[in-house]
Order: sequence, then C-alpha cells, then structure tokens
Amino acid sequence: MAVEKKNERATIDKTEEEAKKTEVKLKHLTIKIEESLHRKVKARAALDGVNIKSLMQKLVLDYVNEQ
Repeated sequence: MAVEKKNERATIDKTEEEAKKTEVKLKHLTIKIEESLHRKVKARAALDGVNIKSLMQKLVLDYVNEQ
C-alpha cells in the first residue's frame, strides 16, 4: 500500500512539473468542511504517507476519469 501511495504522489508531482513546463495554468480549489472531518482526512492522509493536497488532487482526477 505504501508503494502505491508513493507512486500516486510521484504521478501528481510529475503532473505539476509538466504543468509548469508547458505553462498550463493551475487553479486553486477551496472547500469548507467540518473541523472533525478535516482532522480525520489529515490523520488518514498522514497514515497513508501523503499530504492533503496530493490526496485531493488524486480524488478529483479519479472522479473526472471515472468511466
């Protein structure tokens, strides 16, 4: 599972690097969630060895690529 998370992070990092190289504009996405949910997300992300930013990027990518 840790290897999979590292691969996901590497994919996200690569996507960000490619965006910088090709001058793709990145947008900020702000959401409001309950404090208790934020704590749970932060704790789970830490256990999985990813940060919240990477987790959210992966979730959004998975959502839009869903068939």
